[in-house]
Amino acid sequence: AYRVSYWAGEQALEVEGRLLEARLRAEGPYLAGELTYPPAGDVRVDLPLPPLESRFRGRVFGEGYQVEGALEGAVGRITAKGRLLPLSGRLRLEGAALEDFAGRYAPYLKGVVSGELALEGTRAQGGLSGEAEVAGSRLPFLFAGAFGPGLVQGKGQLGQSPFQVALEGDRLDLSASFRGFPLHLLLMAVAGPLEGEAYWTGAVRLRLPLSHPLRGEGVLVGEALRFVGAGDELKGQAVFRLEGGRVLVDRLRLLGRGSWEGGGYWSPEGSDLYLSLKDTVFTPVLQVVPPLKPYRPEGSGSLLLRLKGEGFQVEFKDFRFRLGPVAGYLPQGLLSLNGGARAEGELTLLAPFPGKARLGLEGRLEEFQISAKGVVTLPGLKEETPAEVAFRYPGYGVEIHLGEAQAQGTLFPLRLAGYGRLPLYYPRYYLQEGLLDVKSFFLYEEKGTYHLTGNAEVLRAKLALPEARAKELTQGGVELGGL
Repeated sequence: AYRVSYWAGEQALEVEGRLLEARLRAEGPYLAGELTYPPAGDVRVDLPLPPLESRFRGRVFGEGYQVEGALEGAVGRITAKGRLLPLSGRLRLEGAALEDFAGRYAPYLKGVVSGELALEGTRAQGGLSGEAEVAGSRLPFLFAGAFGPGLVQGKGQLGQSPFQVALEGDRLDLSASFRGFPLHLLLMAVAGPLEGEAYWTGAVRLRLPLSHPLRGEGVLVGEALRFVGAGDELKGQAVFRLEGGRVLVDRLRLLGRGSWEGGGYWSPEGSDLYLSLKDTVFTPVLQVVPPLKPYRPEGSGSLLLRLKGEGFQVEFKDFRFRLGPVAGYLPQGLLSLNGGARAEGELTLLAPFPGKARLGLEGRLEEFQISAKGVVTLPGLKEETPAEVAFRYPGYGVEIHLGEAQAQGTLFPLRLAGYGRLPLYYPRYYLQEGLLDVKSFFLYEEKGTYHLTGNAEVLRAKLALPEARAKELTQGGVELGGL
């Protein structure tokens, strides 16, 4: 015979028995009641499950330790009915909100999902169906699958696109056919509304070990790709392959205003890739890239990118761009890291104020810095204030020097902090000379809105009439109107 007792706060458990008999008594907020072996009795269950942000309420009772109850919380509401000896049962999910399941990973995803799962020993089979909604667009979906020790198999459909998946041990097999599939909706579910759109008609076939994905093999075919943004459109095809530890670009060609062409391969050991953009627009593609969303990017011109070995080279021609409030033009330029750093070209800043700067480059492929050094003309500052901007990779760090002021932070996401002194000059508003001491400022972007905080002190301000206006008053006098 034996007896074991356990206490934790208000919960108490006691187990006693002998040979093939046992009895469990429970008192407390989580378990209350009595179960025996051979199976009999009744225990009320009220268990919080923090990993699921949910709570299971139900009972275990009778022959075979039958189970009835419901799991409620972040997973929606899942009802359960079955038995523990031998293990069998059925889980049912009805009309649950998708955001309850995926809200933390895809905050802009909405919709409903229902499903059922049947358990029998160590195996299960079931299905899900519902409708996903992103930015007002709806996609019906369904999935049916079987699960067992080290094995998952299933097939389903998202919108008009069917897919199949199998996971056996460490090996994943995936195949899918896409028919005008809106790729931008997947990105929008995570990043929120985007101004661009991307559609894919094609197929994907993958077989790879999850522990070493590059050792797998597969092909991704875009029979018809379509990018739309800012009134422009690009259409074309693409073929990518995974083979021998390399990602190969067999074909990449988009046409619209100008052309996009690419090819080559990439691998951790070395690469030989090229991308040629001729007299084209970049906006339709840039506007479906989530990290660029806050800046509403635009671009046009010609660009030739070559990634080879441990270096890269980028050539620009008639390159125009807009990134947030910044717009510029590069008639011709070169950035090259290939056994040494080389930069050519003069950048003309068009907005938010005029300026000119020479390009600079230093570092190596894994870690480099691009800079632009020159002068800018800002309203309120003396003409041709020295300025320098540097962008660092990786980390997307940015550093800005403007006269005696400086700021540093990151571009993705936008976080800039700075301080310094700025000479002021605004004769139109009677400020002939001034000096502003910026103690600190912090600029950041959040959900598409720019926020600026800080404090500053005016150290000097000399007020006077503009010279032309002063002469006017001296020669003509000042006329005062009567009452």
